[in-house]
Amino acid sequence: MEYGLISRSGDGRLRQREHQEALYAAIKLKVSRLSPGRIVHPLPPWRPGDPSVLVFKDENVVRLAMEFRQLREGLRASLPEDEVEGVGLPSLLLDEFALEVYGVSAEFNILTANTTEMVKSLSGLMDHLTAVDFDELMAREKAAGGSSASKSVIYGTRYLLTFFAYYLLYHVCAGHDSGDTLKLLMTVAAIHPSVVGSEELRFPIEVKKTLDQGNYVRFFSLRSEANPYQRALLDTTVARVRRQAMSSISIAYHQFPLDDLTRILDFLSLTDCLEYLKTTAGIPEDSLDLKEYVVYFRKRRK
Repeated sequence: MEYGLISRSGDGRLRQREHQEALYAAIKLKVSRLSPGRIVHPLPPWRPGDPSVLVFKDENVVRLAMEFRQLREGLRASLPEDEVEGVGLPSLLLDEFALEVYGVSAEFNILTANTTEMVKSLSGLMDHLTAVDFDELMAREKAAGGSSASKSVIYGTRYLLTFFAYYLLYHVCAGHDSGDTLKLLMTVAAIHPSVVGSEELRFPIEVKKTLDQGNYVRFFSLRSEANPYQRALLDTTVARVRRQAMSSISIAYHQFPLDDLTRILDFLSLTDCLEYLKTTAGIPEDSLDLKEYVVYFRKRRK
């Protein structure tokens, strides 16, 4: 069944839960065919060092991104109104079905490098996070005793903080002003004292510290430990970090082992590293010694 965007076509069917569930089921089926076993809730298992899920750029992915958007618009349009100072405003709180949809939509758009739709998906979850009663949420989780079958646990604090961590990591990697990033942290920290010190936020905070210090060795070490979603976000700034690393290394050394450079810049093979040096870093062919496996850096004369 085809649907339109509520904001453009006036198609109101997706305000109804039966249509929302039908579209979501169709989306999950299509996603599973693109990447079997991945991007389907709950979050997939991962191992440190796993490569990111392939970034799809075909028309099927474009269509899926639009269907996720249609579904999110339908969910948002069907939210009840909250009365604020006598004015009825759409509620920012999402129910469990909407939390799942927004989460899977965010995951899909992170892995397919669709920044616009990723930010919209994560923003919906952030609105919920800032509106929810965090103390009440933690109390429900405690009452559930950590049961993995309990929806209060599945869509609870860790779920929300996982996506807040992705949102924060996006801001860090996009090179947004540090003041904006800290302001974002402080906004959510006001929800509950435990937020900033949470396990979920340690990774983006460590990445921010690493980028601020220009520590490219630590950055690529974190990238190798990252889960596929974190890695996909880190990959948006890899080119910038590699440029900084090459600048530092070329200033500090006259020559440098190619094997070490391949490892430091986190390339999968020497061939990939050589391709980068020649086509992106602008290293001349005669500066690459493939017998001794070193690269020579030409120093500018003073």
